[in-house]
Amino acid sequence: MAPGRSDVWKHYDKQADGTAVCRKCNHSIKTSSNTTNAWKHLEKHDIFRPKKSGSTSTSTARRADAEDEDDEDAIFENSPVVPEGAHPQPSGSGSASGTAKTTPTSLLGKRKSGRALFTSPPKQPTLHESLHRAESYKEGGPRAVELDDSYLYMVMKDGMPLRTGEKKGFQAFAKKAVPLWKPPGRNKTTNMMEKKYESLSALVKDALSKVPAVCLTADCWTESHNTTSFLGVTAHFPIDTELECAVLGVRSLQEAHDSQYLSGQFEKVLEEWGLETSRVSLVITDNAANIVDSVRRVFGADKHLGCFDHTLNLIPKAALGFKIVDKKQVPHVAGASELVAKVKKIVTFSHRSYNFKNELTKIQIGKGKTQGTALSLLQDVPTRWGSTYLMLERFLEMREVIAVAALKFPSDVTMLTAAELATLEILMSILAPFHFVTKEMSADKTTTASKVIPLVFIIRKELEKMTIPRSDDLATRFYKFVCAEFDRRFDKIEQVMPLAIATLVDPRFQRSYFQDITGVARARGHIEEMMKKHIRESANAAEAELSARVPIRTEPREGEASSTGPRSLWDEHDERVARDFVNLTTDDIGGKARTELRAFLERAPSPRTANPLEVWEGIRHEYPNLYKIARVFLSLVATSVPSERMFSDAGNIVTDKTNRLTPAHLQHRLFLLRVSDSIWFVA
Repeated sequence: MAPGRSDVWKHYDKQADGTAVCRKCNHSIKTSSNTTNAWKHLEKHDIFRPKKSGSTSTSTARRADAEDEDDEDAIFENSPVVPEGAHPQPSGSGSASGTAKTTPTSLLGKRKSGRALFTSPPKQPTLHESLHRAESYKEGGPRAVELDDSYLYMVMKDGMPLRTGEKKGFQAFAKKAVPLWKPPGRNKTTNMMEKKYESLSALVKDALSKVPAVCLTADCWTESHNTTSFLGVTAHFPIDTELECAVLGVRSLQEAHDSQYLSGQFEKVLEEWGLETSRVSLVITDNAANIVDSVRRVFGADKHLGCFDHTLNLIPKAALGFKIVDKKQVPHVAGASELVAKVKKIVTFSHRSYNFKNELTKIQIGKGKTQGTALSLLQDVPTRWGSTYLMLERFLEMREVIAVAALKFPSDVTMLTAAELATLEILMSILAPFHFVTKEMSADKTTTASKVIPLVFIIRKELEKMTIPRSDDLATRFYKFVCAEFDRRFDKIEQVMPLAIATLVDPRFQRSYFQDITGVARARGHIEEMMKKHIRESANAAEAELSARVPIRTEPREGEASSTGPRSLWDEHDERVARDFVNLTTDDIGGKARTELRAFLERAPSPRTANPLEVWEGIRHEYPNLYKIARVFLSLVATSVPSERMFSDAGNIVTDKTNRLTPAHLQHRLFLLRVSDSIWFVA
């Protein structure tokens, strides 16, 4: 074959199959219609691509290079890539003027028509554009407004101090990231927060006015820095297919927390947000007598529900705790509290003794862990659900490490015996379902009321399946106590009407977990009555609409003229259709309600992980009357976790550095922290 125009072919023999054989080493390479691979191989033999002469014209250089380097990665040899900000150096030999200029180029774009494309350098903005850009970063400018809102979002959602924008580190970061923007200081951030609260609370208030019912949770909390008590109230309601959670009130309590005073605070919260008690479907609180009584005073006894998680966690607490008999503490299960006390003593010592804790870490590092992954023992907190379970779980996980470390501290650490460890493992297996359900029910933006009956059924089945060794007397007595206590507290759970209705209308559960036939019948009866009410309301609305659109004539009395003008031949038809429609709608309302409910309960259950509100949007036209009821009961929560979580957030916000935060500003911060992004970015 005839050699190509490039000098590279002096060192190769081209083959018919498109390859070339090196004359130096007889190595075969693929050419792919270019010389890149050929030159690269020759570098092994210290043969390099010759540089183009500086006097070569641009067009000639481009043609030669395009012929020689027809691939995506080629760049013009007389036009080197110059980093941004660098100044290209003139070539050694010049053109006629002696100063040939080289233009910096960026990396290549995509290949097109077999040639490499060069991207143009960015266009320099005009003076007007530069001034306009600078103006947008000034106070009130569009870019400044966007950055201020993003900054406020960060401060509110991350619980940062209001003076974050004044801190030296953040200002240095902002100056590098956005030099033209001035971060808001404490005063400006406070004003921005107040305005944002005002606009977003108006949106939430409008949304509350459009939903048929709202579920509330409430709890009391005392802030330790200033010893100030608060009543917290959260609202839960559906927006489209999602459950929204909003902080309605963080009211400072200035008097004794009796039921009458708390009732007045509830009424002020309702007044502030324009809520009537008739539109509150349920109020969930803990079992404290003062708050329970205040809810019943304001909303009625039938609208109060005790927190499911509180009640559930009373069972492990009792099994591991004491009762008072003749002013003495007597364990509910003899031996259980003593076993936990032994573990707690070791855990407490690990938090007090640096040497023991360091020994635990050294042993774990010796087994392959790092300083960052080595575990520590967890201390339980009496007021925190599941903390005792987590303490015991971590203890069992680290038992081998603890046993080795305890040998160096014989007078301070008494390790559990093998029999005690075996018993502790059994106790943990008994308590495991309670811990799982507590976490499952701690959500605040998903339906939880409909899960109560199914989860109670599942816990009962898990307990029934357990096999406890008869030789372990402590584990046997512990198991019997837990089962008896569970039955005592939840035996009548299917009779709790809001929970039963919520479960029946949840397309994931329906009738699957009901064991009490009378409980199902009562719940179905309540649902049918509510459906009848909706059917009547729909019929009345239809009748009023048809009467306005198609007046139903009555014969005028003797001597009276017709007030509706001359009759059309089609008036008789229109009147007949109107009457038939109204009669059809109001005929056998009870039968329509039963038929619609039965059809829903006979449909195949939806997947457990499905969003029930989303499922209902897809079947709303099949069950139009039941749909209205489902929207109300699937927005119910079964725990007071949302209000308690709100106060956990408050504890992270009110610190030693922010203890001057007023109650009003604390409410603003908690509201903005909890409001969803879909609402935040609307305003």
